[in-house]
Amino acid sequence: MVERTQNNSFWARQFGTADGYSCTFYQAGQSCVAVQRVIVHKRVAAEFTDLLVRRVRALATGDPGDDATQVGPLVDVEAALRIERWVAEAVTAGARLLCGGARDGASYAPTVLVDVPPEAKVWSEEVFGPGLALTVVGSDDEAFAVANASSYGLQAGAQPRVGRDRHRPRFAARSWARPRYRRCPFRCCRSGFRPAVPFLDRPG
Repeated sequence: MVERTQNNSFWARQFGTADGYSCTFYQAGQSCVAVQRVIVHKRVAAEFTDLLVRRVRALATGDPGDDATQVGPLVDVEAALRIERWVAEAVTAGARLLCGGARDGASYAPTVLVDVPPEAKVWSEEVFGPGLALTVVGSDDEAFAVANASSYGLQAGAQPRVGRDRHRPRFAARSWARPRYRRCPFRCCRSGFRPAVPFLDRPG
C-alpha cells in the first residue's frame, strides 16, 4: 500500500520498472514475486498514477536479444492470449485501461489498469505477465480489507508515510497472513531476497 504524503516519485519508479526482481515488468512479469496489485491512498493517487503511467509507457519492448529492450515476450503466444483475455474481461467489467493492453504475437505491452473489479482475474488471480492493477482507498481500514479479500496467501508490503514505521507491525498483525522470513527456492527471486521483507503466508 502506498500511503498519503508518500514519496510518489520513488514508488512510481519502483513499480514502473523492469530492473528489479519484484518489479511488475521484470522478465515481462514472469516472476513469482512480481508486484501485481498496488493499493494507493486517494490523497496521493492522482500524482502517483500519473508518474507510474509515464514510466510504464517509456519501457522499451521488443527483441530480448536487443540490449535496449526492457520488456520482452512471454513464454509463448498462449500466455499472451490469456493476458489479453483477462485484460479485456476486466475492461468489460468496468476497469479503466491507462496504458498498454496490446498484444503482438507472444509479446504483451506493459499494462496498467485502475478501478478493477475485485472478481476480475487480473486482480484475483496471478497474471504472471506485464500487468499492474491499481485500486484507490480512503483509509487504512479500507486498504486492509482490500488486501485481505483474497483466496491466496500473498506476499505483501506497506510503504507508510515518513515517520510511520511504527505502523509496520500493525500492518502484519492485521493481515490474515503470518509474517515468516524464509528464502524462496526459485532462482528467479533468490538473489533478490531481502531479509527485511516478510513472506506473508495465510494461516491454516
